[in-house]
Amino acid sequence: MTQVLPPLLRVENLSVQYTKPTGTTYVLEDVSLTVRAGESLGIVGESGSGKSVLARMILGVESARAAASVQGAIYFDNRELTGLAARERAGLAGVDIAMIFQDPMTSLNPVVRVRRQLMESVSNRQRLSRKAEREGAVELLRAVGVPDPERRVDAYPAEFSGGMRQRVGIAAAIAGKPRLLLADEPTTALDVTIQRKVLDLLDGLRRDLGMSMLLVTHDLGLLTGRAERTAVLYAGRMMETGPTVSVTTTPAHPYTRGLLDSIPRVSGPWRRELPTIAGSLPSMAAPRVGCPFAPRCPIALPRCSNERPPMTTVAFGHEAACWNLGEKGTS
Repeated sequence: MTQVLPPLLRVENLSVQYTKPTGTTYVLEDVSLTVRAGESLGIVGESGSGKSVLARMILGVESARAAASVQGAIYFDNRELTGLAARERAGLAGVDIAMIFQDPMTSLNPVVRVRRQLMESVSNRQRLSRKAEREGAVELLRAVGVPDPERRVDAYPAEFSGGMRQRVGIAAAIAGKPRLLLADEPTTALDVTIQRKVLDLLDGLRRDLGMSMLLVTHDLGLLTGRAERTAVLYAGRMMETGPTVSVTTTPAHPYTRGLLDSIPRVSGPWRRELPTIAGSLPSMAAPRVGCPFAPRCPIALPRCSNERPPMTTVAFGHEAACWNLGEKGTS
């Protein structure tokens, strides 16, 4: 009988509010998800949905510009993280949990040689000779496909192109051989032709190293073939979650369908204008009432504006929070 292992990462009813002198922002509301060992979970949603905040909360990096109030729980390898002291959380960062940040232009220190930045997470745990540090950094650059790593390991970040700089960021993240990699919009600042190469590299490294990965993106199309499961986030709420194949081929939530319709196509009928989702995100200055997507939803029911829909099963492992699932939903 096959043993079912517990999730490596488990987020339970996570809610996050940021308070500034100007008021409170309700960023996440009751978000729950799981990631198993070796699995890749895609988190998708438009800008402002709370995707980056979710990743930073898992890592334990909070905003320095506002006081955070956190409810719910985050478990890593059955260890609850939100109650840990800052020093204990920092001990996990870069070792068991690592993160690739959005902008390769700013995520690296411009005045420190690449060699030192690549080996920082390793040298924090063990003393390395200059020779060992350099050899380790060269191997990391080679692993992420940076050409001529023996020479470029002593360069500064400004001497790399955007695509190569992001590869350096990936190398730095995997240096400590983390069990969970958080990739927060890792291709945002890159050319379209480079984006897929970087994502394919990440997926290959995940499989080779046996890591779990949380891949944050605003482009649902990029997750196909790179994430076993997908979770759709909107205005800090989970709208839909399930196997990526199911979510992308038979989306249950109108927001997910809108995201898919907005993806440019190179085949099929020619469209004069690219479909868009009308309207904008709701105000985050107060908890959302009902379904936050209701004002933009083309098939909203009267109850959608004032009754919060529960996550409902639409197929095996596939759930959506919508009152208008029709015959798809099962209780």
